[in-house]
Amino acid sequence: MQLTAGELAQILGCEPCFAGTVADRKAAMARRLTGAAIDSRAVKEGDLFVCLPGEKADGHDFALQACRAGAGALLARRMLPELGEEFPATPVFVVDKPEQAFGRIAAAVRAGFHGHVIGITGTAGKTTLKEWLSSLLSQSMRCAKTEGNHNNQLGLPLSICNTQGDEDAWVMEMGVSHPGDMEELAGILRPDIGIVLNAGTGHTEGLGAMGVAWHKTRMFSLLAPHGLAIACRDYPDLREKAEAVCKESGVPLHFFAVARTQQEYRNFCASGPAGCMALVDPNNPLLCHVCARRKDRVEETHVTLPMAGAAAAENLACITLTASILRLDLCVLQDALHAAVAPGHRYARHECGRHVLIDDSYNANPLSMERMIAAAGTESALAGRSLVAVLGAMLELGEEAEAAHTALGVCLAQHAARLVCWKGPCAEAVQKGLHAGLQQGQTEIPFVVFASDDECAAAIAEYMQTQSQQQGLTILCKGSRSNHLETAATAIQRLLTASAED
Repeated sequence: MQLTAGELAQILGCEPCFAGTVADRKAAMARRLTGAAIDSRAVKEGDLFVCLPGEKADGHDFALQACRAGAGALLARRMLPELGEEFPATPVFVVDKPEQAFGRIAAAVRAGFHGHVIGITGTAGKTTLKEWLSSLLSQSMRCAKTEGNHNNQLGLPLSICNTQGDEDAWVMEMGVSHPGDMEELAGILRPDIGIVLNAGTGHTEGLGAMGVAWHKTRMFSLLAPHGLAIACRDYPDLREKAEAVCKESGVPLHFFAVARTQQEYRNFCASGPAGCMALVDPNNPLLCHVCARRKDRVEETHVTLPMAGAAAAENLACITLTASILRLDLCVLQDALHAAVAPGHRYARHECGRHVLIDDSYNANPLSMERMIAAAGTESALAGRSLVAVLGAMLELGEEAEAAHTALGVCLAQHAARLVCWKGPCAEAVQKGLHAGLQQGQTEIPFVVFASDDECAAAIAEYMQTQSQQQGLTILCKGSRSNHLETAATAIQRLLTASAED
């Protein structure tokens, strides 16, 4: 962000409050703001500090600390007389709704940016996609991206306002959980390229009857002039909703997909429609072939993936199509994946002797659960290890919760889980699915409900005693955020490390 306090006043339609002199005011209005923060501990010199009330603390109470850290201006709901004596020249913009005002500021910053703006949404994997795509773009241009998982009505403006403004491209993530969320977020971002990675069950309790795909594809009606849309063809509802909104809006729509068979992939390479298709090599689940077709060219390459399964292939197809549209060299795909750094607790692999812990505990929904179980199960089978699933309940599913957890149990049985440790509600539904998914002659899968990290580690330690010294474990930790499975992952890692040292 590169805005003066005077420009901020024009955007907000209000004059700031000052305790200083006329000369102080003139200097302050010309001072350039270079970033934004909503946490006083994160304030940098020249930041706009947005005072927001929170569940545990009110940002207004930390305004003085923010100024001491270098805040150049403040956005607040009320007057801040406590700043007067120490910071009389710091402008304070008082508005009724700081959250909405912050969004207007971000929209103005976006309007002044002339590089590529890529907006990403999806039910599962959007943060990983953001990291892969920004890594790809960074091979040949300056790129800014969403900070961490800041993808809501506060996080998106925060990420936008913390850009420098002279980048070649932005890659920004948008998460929706309630009606109107996408309209608000996409209205701020106005992407040049809008991407819906996938659409499955997630936040269904909040999104209501219109469905996940409908809400996510609202982005396509709010693109920048001459913008284009990208979506995955493999989800029938997403395809239908994307085609409908793009037809209505007159937006070009491009599809990518993951091939189900080698023949389907070969047909696409030979004479398929414009778009992109990926195929996981049947002899090597970490090797993926990918082909991008445009009107004037066809490009094909292969890439070694950082994890096995359809989720990684789907992400690869998406970034390949985006690269093709931007006419980037596909030869850098492999380097881009090597350079990408996944945020914490997202398929983070920890090797402990003969065991592997996969910490994907950040969050969960039915689609992401299925994908991570498939990836961990494939890796486990390739290495000859036993799959142990440490999982937590998937929340915000409303009426679909029981069916989704039963399907999760079936998925675990299909991917040969040897032990399931469960935290939270819906345990009976998971057990029902585990039993229903058993193949003929397969024994019941041990199922342990735990409340504490120590109980979980003890169950795994007991299971380890039944295994031969040569056979290792692949342990997947995943659940909705409120389960706090990251602490269980830490306890398990200590257990595995100690086992490796024995």
